[in-house]
Amino acid sequence: MKKYILPLALLGAVSLSAFAEPETVECSTNPSFGTNSCEVCYTETFDATETGEGFTSNITEVKIPWKHNEGELDEIIYDNEQKFPEIVSTIKVTSKPEKKEELWTNHESLIWTPFADHKEVFIGEGEEVGLYKLQDKAGITVTGKKADDTIMFVTPLVVRDFDAKTNEDSDPTTRNICVMGKFEVKKAGTITTPGPLAPTAIPEEPSLLDTLADITTADALDNAADTVNPTETDETDTETTITTDPILNAAGTETIATADQTAAETGPALWISILLALAFASAWNAWQKQKS
Repeated sequence: MKKYILPLALLGAVSLSAFAEPETVECSTNPSFGTNSCEVCYTETFDATETGEGFTSNITEVKIPWKHNEGELDEIIYDNEQKFPEIVSTIKVTSKPEKKEELWTNHESLIWTPFADHKEVFIGEGEEVGLYKLQDKAGITVTGKKADDTIMFVTPLVVRDFDAKTNEDSDPTTRNICVMGKFEVKKAGTITTPGPLAPTAIPEEPSLLDTLADITTADALDNAADTVNPTETDETDTETTITTDPILNAAGTETIATADQTAAETGPALWISILLALAFASAWNAWQKQKS
């Protein structure tokens, strides 16, 4: 069939991104590919649920790819020469809808170029697009008996080589594209659990020494504040008195604590409080000397 020369902008529009699914395999890896005269082979795995007699699977998404055959020329297909995929299986398969033209539709990556009497798509070397997929709200139900049961989607693609230099295409050939459906059978009610969470940092608990230091510092600050700015207390509070000897302050400072204070303050907090009081008394004595 003679071709029309398309504008460069339109030619660029049909250069589509790679179609990643399903997984390409060698046709020699499974006898079923040979039985169905498959020339381009793929596999895809579907979820299935275990039943008393085997398993069941509800398939809502199937993708049939069209990949360039790696020849030097482009490949081109016409819409009026194509057929929908056939489902081949030895196990029970039902589809909804039942009619192939209502079950299947072209993949969104397959963009037809319309002409007066036909539509066409061509791809170049190294390109791959989606050819068919299940229509929205369509589905296929499979009832199997063994975990290794499979189904096969066989698509007879009618394709031609296209020479862009001469704007001519070759006679058509049929290439069987096969997608083998395998099943991952799980027990009914099985819930897929997420992977392990990343470990989170656990804050390090303060050591006993750090805790004692914090308590001692807080007590010392409180005692120092009480010494500098004494406050009135209730009649029921125990009075604490610190007595300093001016004579001793000339050479050093000595602090005498009352019995009540000694009983209330013990440990490092007591000594820090005493040292702070001594320092305050020394400063007070030096200030009095300067004043006199």
